[in-house]
Amino acid sequence: SSGEITRGVIDHEIDIGIVANPIQHSNLVIKKLRKEYVGLWSRKLEDHEKVIYYNPEMISLTKVLGRFKDYKHIPISNYELLAALGAKGNGIFVLPNPVAERFKHLKLVGKKEHSVDICLISHVDRPKTKGFTTLLELFKQD
Repeated sequence: SSGEITRGVIDHEIDIGIVANPIQHSNLVIKKLRKEYVGLWSRKLEDHEKVIYYNPEMISLTKVLGRFKDYKHIPISNYELLAALGAKGNGIFVLPNPVAERFKHLKLVGKKEHSVDICLISHVDRPKTKGFTTLLELFKQD
């Protein structure tokens, strides 16, 4: 998860990470890579089963799930698996748009739920080396 990766970078256990909505911290260098959004996806735009599938580690999930109290909640900790199930299933799937858009049968149900900044993070000490600076530049060249 983004929180675990961020802690690992702060604690010098991980050199570099890609995370969603990183926390501001004095020991982090944060470079925004792109913006993504989270949406509700399904194979059908109407007549879904009253089941919502989601990754329990997703940011800002509580608000979304709160609107689906009468649905059965099924947590799955893998976005690719969620999307693959969504392409064949008949429930509602909470997914980031880059994952959902790789599965042609999934359609956005309603509006975008919320946006997230996808950022490259590193410890403030790391970018001082030539090799690490080169690596950061390669990541930024989308």
